[in-house]
Amino acid sequence: MSRKTTSQEEKLDIVVDFFLQHCEPFSLKELEKKLPKFNSAIKFPLIKDLLTSLSADSRIDTDKVGSSNQYWLFPSAASEVRKRKKSELEDQVENEKQKKIKLEEEIQEASEGKENTEERSGYLEELQEIRKEREGVNAQLKRFEDLDPELIEKIKSDVSVCKDSANRWTDNIFSLVGYCKKTFNMDNSTIYQMFEIPEDFDNLE
Repeated sequence: MSRKTTSQEEKLDIVVDFFLQHCEPFSLKELEKKLPKFNSAIKFPLIKDLLTSLSADSRIDTDKVGSSNQYWLFPSAASEVRKRKKSELEDQVENEKQKKIKLEEEIQEASEGKENTEERSGYLEELQEIRKEREGVNAQLKRFEDLDPELIEKIKSDVSVCKDSANRWTDNIFSLVGYCKKTFNMDNSTIYQMFEIPEDFDNLE
């Protein structure tokens, strides 16, 4: 039994889903570790190209922080991107419908009083290709039908809860650092190094 291959568009959607489930910035190095674990279809050598493609299409946000690029996507931004993409796909579907109507009219005119001809066969082949293309566009459009404002609001609420929890743990760690400084006469640098705490460790804004 052959394994189902994952298309480029599906891989891009997988990466977008990852960012929606992890509402925080990631460096390229972090994503190269996390994305293959999130979905086995995302292979290490493809990650940089996928991120570049998503950034170019404004489907994710990116900015340079320090010496590395950070990538992220928050639900509110994702909603706007999906709405814009949905609108583009709807326009594309409408254009394909008009092309289909025009071709059907031309086929009708070409077939009146005639047997099958090369011209008519050519029209039929072109019509078949347009139908296939429209089916692909409709399949993409269907994915955006699940865009639920209530779901977006729930994600925002969940992100807020996670952020508050993370900040509580951050405050606890700062308290532990203060205790170690006072009790063992240690400086911040030594404590951070001992417990593998990043130097830029701080509360989330």
